[in-house]
Amino acid sequence: MVGAFLLLLGLALIVAAVGVFRRLRSFWLFGTICTVAFVIDGAINGYVLYGQPGDQGTIVNVIVAALILACLLFGKGALRGGAAQQGDAADTASSRR
Repeated sequence: MVGAFLLLLGLALIVAAVGVFRRLRSFWLFGTICTVAFVIDGAINGYVLYGQPGDQGTIVNVIVAALILACLLFGKGALRGGAAQQGDAADTASSRR
């Protein structure tokens, strides 16, 4: 059951990655939440399957997730907002002309 949830989170992370590459801010938040949930679920999975959540695999997963979250945080400024914000930016640009 925990493994199935990891697969669903993996699919959700793929969707979030596509949204982030398209520079949409809402997918940035979705990807951040899914990344944190993926690490937590991996720790639970390690505990359920092996009885020790702090093995080397979990430590590596946490380090990689921290790097992903850091990249998401530093790249957040390059993201576009929602459709309303894009419309406001277009209105501002057209009023300057």
